[in-house]
Amino acid sequence: MLKKAYSTLDNLEDQDTVIEALCHQFSEEGLPEIGQHMKKEFFSALIDMEHTAYSYYSIVGIDHPELEYWKNAIIYCK
Repeated sequence: MLKKAYSTLDNLEDQDTVIEALCHQFSEEGLPEIGQHMKKEFFSALIDMEHTAYSYYSIVGIDHPELEYWKNAIIYCK
């Protein structure tokens, strides 16, 4: 349902909310949508997408070229 909802949304803040929910499922089924969304340059001020993406990719065990960047964003932006 989350994947379907994501495909129907145009508003980037709404998309962030759905991507966050997909990440919290810790399933590789959402990987295409998550990967596509993380390429976008806009992220909501309400959701820390770098933290969300870092957690998702780390827990699921998938390498991503931005993983170290997201980790540093979490560490140094506190």
